[in-house]
Amino acid sequence: MSINADNIIGTYDIYSKQYILTFTEKPTLIESTDCSFQISIIPEFECAYSGLSIPDGIVGDTVTATVTEGTIGTITPSAYQQGLTDYSVQITAPGGYTNAGTIILCPASATGTPTFGCSDAALSINNGNVGATVTGTVSLGTIVSFTPSTYVSGSTQYFAKITVPSGYSNTGDTEFGCSGSATGINPPPPPTPPTPPAPTPPPTPAPCTSRITSSSIPAQTLTQGQTVTINLNSYFTQLDGLSLSYSVNAAQAINFYGLLSSATISGSTLTMVANNNNVCSPTSSVQITADDGVSGNCIGVGNIGITVTGCSGPTPPTPPTPPPPTPPTPTPPTPTPPAPTPSLYYTFNACDPSLAAVDVQLASQPANNARYVRSSDMTFWTYDNNAGTSTATNPTASLNFTSNTGCP
Repeated sequence: MSINADNIIGTYDIYSKQYILTFTEKPTLIESTDCSFQISIIPEFECAYSGLSIPDGIVGDTVTATVTEGTIGTITPSAYQQGLTDYSVQITAPGGYTNAGTIILCPASATGTPTFGCSDAALSINNGNVGATVTGTVSLGTIVSFTPSTYVSGSTQYFAKITVPSGYSNTGDTEFGCSGSATGINPPPPPTPPTPPAPTPPPTPAPCTSRITSSSIPAQTLTQGQTVTINLNSYFTQLDGLSLSYSVNAAQAINFYGLLSSATISGSTLTMVANNNNVCSPTSSVQITADDGVSGNCIGVGNIGITVTGCSGPTPPTPPTPPPPTPPTPTPPTPTPPAPTPSLYYTFNACDPSLAAVDVQLASQPANNARYVRSSDMTFWTYDNNAGTSTATNPTASLNFTSNTGCP
């Protein structure tokens, strides 16, 4: 059988390779054992034939694509977008296709990975005191260090080294950093502590007015266990006729010496009771105070000597009286001897036995005067020349004296 392809109107499926033939006229059957025939089919170029592929890229970079057939033209969008994005690629159909030379649009998807930048970090540097460590914050990433590391006075640029987080094309970059400004503040000096006010001296008490007079209260001698009472109004008087209140201080007589067992006042009556402790002690005293209760008036004070007798025990020691301080011994100034008179002196003995011993001093100045003294009665003579007659100041006799050396 022979088939004329020009008479065939067919539908061709390039993938299934199955063909359905429709004849426009009844074919002429030719007896033959060979029933094969050959059909030539030209397909139309489609995106599936192109082998289009777009690799992942960095956000902002130009999108690149590859094909196995056809020629790549414009890619829209032309730059990588963040995340998984569909891109439209123009491909010119190659020869051998019914649409050779025409442009078809083919889709392809790819992932755009962003690059971490300072806008992502959003660095903010805090102001701080000069000399303190610089601090700041970022929205993404981690601050590693600042340069300079401490605040400088005034507005200054600081560089922050930041660790890039994951999910970025430059993840792991150890030198990434951003700059920002901050102000170093000079802290104010510490406040000067206030000067404490000068202490207010205690007020000087006003002199009191003396309106209480007192007379000496006789000393009291009590025996062991004896009680004695004294009417204090007999010894104190308020000049304005006011009543007086009394108090007693008997600490020495009671506590130290043990002379009294008690000393009390009721109204104006002082009652003292001697100890019955068989211990003798020195004389002591109690003090009485009288007060009229009027502000500004002086109080009256009186003392009563107390002696207790009739004891046979040992006498307690009298508290020692501390010796008065020894005043420093003044060091008398060393007298400065007067400058000697520039004279020559000679001392020798007269040989007259009637004078016993005579000491003579001869001065060369003034005028070669001489004087000498009799040792027996300290009588003085004066002599006006080197040799001659001398006369005693209170003469009892005259002395002839020569300056010759040696004795006859």
